[in-house]
Amino acid sequence: MLQAGGVDVGFLRGAQVDRFGSINSASIGLDPRRPQVRFSGSGGACDIACLAARTIIIANHEKRRLPEKVDHITSPGWLEGGDSRAPAGLVRGGPSSVVTNQGAMRFRPATRAICLASYHPGLTPQKAAENTGFPLDVDGAVETPTPTAEEMHILRQIVDPARVLPT
Repeated sequence: MLQAGGVDVGFLRGAQVDRFGSINSASIGLDPRRPQVRFSGSGGACDIACLAARTIIIANHEKRRLPEKVDHITSPGWLEGGDSRAPAGLVRGGPSSVVTNQGAMRFRPATRAICLASYHPGLTPQKAAENTGFPLDVDGAVETPTPTAEEMHILRQIVDPARVLPT
């Protein structure tokens, strides 16, 4: 499906996500022979990041998880920003957003650098910026709309009736 271009959206997560949406799910520490922490690896996430029409990244919003640059790229985002995917042979897709427990982030079209699109109710753009390991562009960020009663019904009764997802 991926190789044939049949996947419109892939959902990814990892230990680290950098300012251009590249993901590290291998290890923390710059020496891969002696990592501080080792993770399970990317599995098929690299294929999804390279071949899906777009990806949405899910992450906890913490400085250590959102560094300027990931320790290892296991799933490429916009690499160095701008048009850097094409010379690397990545002709499809790229990350479209990063959704965290503090807000939703998108990528500026010209630079492909991450920016805060919305911050969740009860938080501020400054709070999200303080919990990011690089200068977070918060210009134009708005408060995330509160889910409607119908959306909550769909989430709780249809999508997650067993309440597996946190509330």
